[in-house]
Amino acid sequence: MAEIQNLVEVLTQFMKNLQTQNVQQQTPVTPVSQLSTADVLVSQALSFEPFDDTKETFKTYRQRLENFFAIKQLAGSTPECKAAQLKVLINCLGSKHYQLLSSLTAPEIPISKTYDELMKLLETHLCPAPTTVIEQHKFLSRMQSPSETIAQYVAALRQLTTTCDFNCTSDNCGISIANIFLRAQFIRDYLTPTLEKTITNQRINI
Repeated sequence: MAEIQNLVEVLTQFMKNLQTQNVQQQTPVTPVSQLSTADVLVSQALSFEPFDDTKETFKTYRQRLENFFAIKQLAGSTPECKAAQLKVLINCLGSKHYQLLSSLTAPEIPISKTYDELMKLLETHLCPAPTTVIEQHKFLSRMQSPSETIAQYVAALRQLTTTCDFNCTSDNCGISIANIFLRAQFIRDYLTPTLEKTITNQRINI
């Protein structure tokens, strides 16, 4: 009889556990967009590395931050998502750039602004529009360093063309002609009398 009683108790406990699991599986998960800002910040365990202007531009930092928001399902435009984005931005800027942000928003404090307003202030201050002539001079002055591979050199040149405004001006067509300048700069750095003769004799189209 004791064995039967034990078996009944085990089966009873098993059924209770099974019912509990079913209830948990049927409990609807509240979408992030419907959570309060506090719930979002707690449930997502949000943290992101501080901005370091010695390692990247603020534009690339923003791209990574907003990709982080997408991963955490906070990329929406709902008031809850925007409020969460604002708090994460302020928290992850770091003391140096939070001090800068406080100066830019004075006499108000950063938290009184929206996420988009703070981003605009930071980008205007940290990413001023480049002077085209200066950027083109940097491009034309860039030569391959002894430690660089050809691939690294070409990548560096391509990066420089992004701020050079190498665009066709004929009838305001605006088509990029950066590759023409890229090719010319590459050949200028590598062209030797032997290579020039080879290109001329064989009519190589580079």
